[in-house]
Amino acid sequence: MRRRFLLILPLLLIIVGIGMVTFKLSPFSPQANLPESLNASKELLNKGQYDSAIFFAKRIIEISKNPVNLSYANSIIGYSWFELENLDSSYFYYTKAIENKEKSNPSLIAGAYNMVGLIFEKKQTHGAAIKYFKEAIDIYEKANSKRLPVVYYNLAYNQSQSDNIDCIKSYYKALEYASKFEDLKYESYCLADLGNLMLETKNFEAAKEYFVESLDNEYAKNNPRRKAFALQGLGETEYFLKDYSSAKIHALEVLKLKRENNIEEHLFTSYYLLGRIYRDTDDLIEAENNLKRALIYYHNNKRNKKSVNVFKDLSDVQFKLGKTNQAEYHNQLHYEELERMLNERKEAYQLSKVAI
Repeated sequence: MRRRFLLILPLLLIIVGIGMVTFKLSPFSPQANLPESLNASKELLNKGQYDSAIFFAKRIIEISKNPVNLSYANSIIGYSWFELENLDSSYFYYTKAIENKEKSNPSLIAGAYNMVGLIFEKKQTHGAAIKYFKEAIDIYEKANSKRLPVVYYNLAYNQSQSDNIDCIKSYYKALEYASKFEDLKYESYCLADLGNLMLETKNFEAAKEYFVESLDNEYAKNNPRRKAFALQGLGETEYFLKDYSSAKIHALEVLKLKRENNIEEHLFTSYYLLGRIYRDTDDLIEAENNLKRALIYYHNNKRNKKSVNVFKDLSDVQFKLGKTNQAEYHNQLHYEELERMLNERKEAYQLSKVAI
């Protein structure tokens, strides 16, 4: 598979977020040989019965002095609270698990570092998240672990969110390990995300290549969600290359794919892309219709500089259509959303300073 490595890139990167996610790691590696006392809690965790898993794990903490058992039990509780969306409790128990790192299972500790990284990511404190993902990688690299694609991917995503140029190297490392371990799933994720990075840095031919490679990936071919993300990226790239005919074909194809597979949380990007295509080809009525549809799903999409612009784009189209009041209303919403985004970033920056 041909790879395109870029020697020069802009220092600031703002990711589109077409399909980027980060990945959790269960407290249990495939090779984990758990003590009998933890099996009940493990089974409950696997079944998604998190409250019961917490109950049994706490009993183990009360009676056990074995550092490995304690790390497992604290990780079970931390993972359960993470799934229950109680991030503060999750953080507390994962840090308790890490306290025993010198005497515990290295893979377990690395998984705990990864999960703490995800907690900080959810709090948008990406600097702290990066620190913990690197701790996990240090352990996994010594063991040549098959979990390396996961954590390098998580590291790359958080670096990209903090405008860190090192995200390129991290994505390449994630892709390298995914290829080494023949992990088609993470290979597809890396290819699509690298496509997004190339798109944002205006390396459109490289972006197109990565999205096409992602579509050729066997995992993506059989996974509607991954196929949709790659098709979305390809359509976005063609739009910026002013190949509006191809962009429209792929935008409509991905919209159909998302609808058929109930991927409603990502309908925003499809309608927004169609709205811009119709606007730039002077079909203002269809542009307005699709931009309005995009607004319906706007709050399902992660707020960033690009998504916020949907309000301004709709306003501009409505001004051209002579709908002055509606245009002014959406223009005001655009400034309000920009202010919210800036406030969120300020809060995240303050939290990261405390956390690091």
